[in-house]
Amino acid sequence: MNIVSAKQQVKDTVEAYLKRDDAGMLSIASVHQRPIFLVGAPGIGKTAIMEQVARELGIGIVSYSMTHHTRQSALGLPRIEHREFEGKEFDTSEYTMSEIIAAIYDYMERTRLREGILFLDEINCVSETLYPSMLQFLQFKTFGKHKVPEGWVIVCAGNPPEYNRSVHEFDIVTLDRLREIDVEPDYGAWKTYASEAGLHPAVTTFLEAKKDCFYKVESRPGGGKSFVTARGWEDLAKVISLYEQMGKPVNRDLFVQFLRDDDIVDQFTVYYSLFEKYRSDYQVGSILSGTATPSIKDRAKAAPFDERIALLGLMIDTLSADCSKALDQEGVVVALRDLLRETKPEFLAGASVDEALAPRVSERERKLARKIESGTASRKFVREERLVIDLLKGFAAQCMLEKATEGDVAFHAIERAYKAEVSKISPLVATADERMGNAFDFIDETLSSREMLVFLAELTTRKPTTRFISHYGNEKYYEHNQELQVDAARMGLTERVSKLAEIDASLAEEREVGEPGAVGMRVGSKPKGEPGATVGSRGAATSSAPAGGAATSAPSSAASASARGSQGTPAEIPAGALAKHYGGKQFEYGFASVCKMLLPREELKGKKVLDICCRRGRGVYKLSSLVGNDGEAMGIDWSPSYIEEAKDGITRAWHESGLSHNNMEFRVAYPEDLIGAGIGSSVFDAVYVNNVITLFYDQEQAIREFGRVLKPGGLLILETIFADRPRTDSVVDEARFIGNSVQAARTEQENVAWLEAAGFEAPSVEESFEVEADRGYKAGHTVPKVAGDENVKFTAVSLYVRKKR
Repeated sequence: MNIVSAKQQVKDTVEAYLKRDDAGMLSIASVHQRPIFLVGAPGIGKTAIMEQVARELGIGIVSYSMTHHTRQSALGLPRIEHREFEGKEFDTSEYTMSEIIAAIYDYMERTRLREGILFLDEINCVSETLYPSMLQFLQFKTFGKHKVPEGWVIVCAGNPPEYNRSVHEFDIVTLDRLREIDVEPDYGAWKTYASEAGLHPAVTTFLEAKKDCFYKVESRPGGGKSFVTARGWEDLAKVISLYEQMGKPVNRDLFVQFLRDDDIVDQFTVYYSLFEKYRSDYQVGSILSGTATPSIKDRAKAAPFDERIALLGLMIDTLSADCSKALDQEGVVVALRDLLRETKPEFLAGASVDEALAPRVSERERKLARKIESGTASRKFVREERLVIDLLKGFAAQCMLEKATEGDVAFHAIERAYKAEVSKISPLVATADERMGNAFDFIDETLSSREMLVFLAELTTRKPTTRFISHYGNEKYYEHNQELQVDAARMGLTERVSKLAEIDASLAEEREVGEPGAVGMRVGSKPKGEPGATVGSRGAATSSAPAGGAATSAPSSAASASARGSQGTPAEIPAGALAKHYGGKQFEYGFASVCKMLLPREELKGKKVLDICCRRGRGVYKLSSLVGNDGEAMGIDWSPSYIEEAKDGITRAWHESGLSHNNMEFRVAYPEDLIGAGIGSSVFDAVYVNNVITLFYDQEQAIREFGRVLKPGGLLILETIFADRPRTDSVVDEARFIGNSVQAARTEQENVAWLEAAGFEAPSVEESFEVEADRGYKAGHTVPKVAGDENVKFTAVSLYVRKKR
């Protein structure tokens, strides 16, 4: 299998091995946990996927290469112990603790992580003196007398004998205690990774044209090996980018250090020279600024396909950097916002900078240090945290300079510094948006539809561009997305946008720094859509061209569904419409922020529960405690950044609830398309939905999805708003657009009809009370509302609804 499939197998295995029963015991005892044995050619990413699995599961990882270990270092050193048995005294030999086992305990003490992966690389290259002990270790998880701590899963890796003369082939007795996974080099899997990582376009475009150069190991006529590996290409791509930034020479002398095959080195050297010429001749900066000269356009029109692909690579690389600048600044600002809103009440109560801000900065530094020490922190995370910490220290220094060291004076000084950071985002977004539009215009004018399809595909596989489009949208992207004619391809694009986007809508509107979710900007004044488009009842742009899809005329049945507030089945929702609707929307305001979570506590014990629109996971943490060790709680949200925040709190949450193990999971998904997140039918005992449902793209389709995933007789716990009369579409549309979940309400009759059509029984109203249209996230706080329905009364309701058996 390829490395992507192997990673999933490892991840699933680790999760299964760490699962515990209601008594807190491992469901599969350590002695019966067969270690995974990854076998594959060197340089294909075995070590890298282990680090990714640990990071994604939020557990530790201790890695060891077994090639240098002797029997003494692995098993420990013998020592004499004096013993007494039945009145007789004698000396006996015991062993000190293995270096490997001791390393796990050291790691747990440093990082506070109690579960993890012990990754033993080159395990089939152990010394002959240690080889006989491997059988005992693999079965009983012990070196000498010392056992691997419970909660640590063993994963091994090694190369096949043809790649390493030091390999000792395991006998059948040993292999029978392993789960062997054979991993093969796969360019397609690596290309996806390379695109997401934004590796240098000279490498990616070269390999796209020369796939046979991706991986090669063969014997040289005079002895030795010539080889090129995936690791070599990745490392070379990173060094090329760095050397170019530093103005250092990039040439054959550099390439040969990473690519150990003369023929491939020669081919890449020639290609890189051409690539540099393309970069110089085409002046990508002028293309993206919309000022390309006629000579540049004429050359592009006459260029062969491989030259055009190289040009696209240059354009995508530059656009990725533009998008990253905006997204990185946004990420920093969101982190600052969350911390500063915690400190506002303390400052307003008279606290000083040293009392309110300094301890939080110190704690953030400690947590970052532990993350780095654990080896589970991504480079992106570390960079963002360091920027946040530096800015917070700068805020404190600014307070000192202004002699505003305490109280509201200090807070307002920090607020001004914070807003200065916020103000940097809008120009970065505008620049990236404009340059992306210019790229589309240039391709339209000079290249063919074939290159346009390549460009679209690359935009949706590069993480920075995908996240940017998912969050802010881009008019030209939506216009040209109709090039993806095949429905399956369009659905795949939507799914990729959903899964890769890590940006939430934290910057949707300008608000005070102290308010939850405030960031201080809003991109654009109306939804992205075709010129002249209006906003339909689901908040999606409606015109001759559905959002993110081809220009079509909606059939009469779809028009009827639209009048009911539904787009029908997921297949009928225009490709890209969900990403477009939810991108750039935070939905943290209105009534949604005071959800009561009126739950049938006793009924939920031991059950499997799904929380829709879980945000940062607090509701799931509560459900996790209620369902207990025998139950499971899953949260879904369309915001990957919120999902990541929720995952970060898992370990703390289940420990604080007194559980024996983690019973939570978080996934990125749209409410209307839970199947896109791999959620099957009839799998949950209960589904909880908070009051944000009125702002969904398609309430009726979402309710159908809730019914699909519930078991027969399962319970839908629905908190929503009822309006006392039919509404004016224009008012509802605008309410949805500004995120007012109260004013976006439909009538009780409409909601009951949707529930009945989805296979639910009549709802039971557990609680209801009137709520004002501008009700905010807490008492005394209001949100913007739309004029035009002042006489409408709104009722907040908590409903229990059973799925029919």
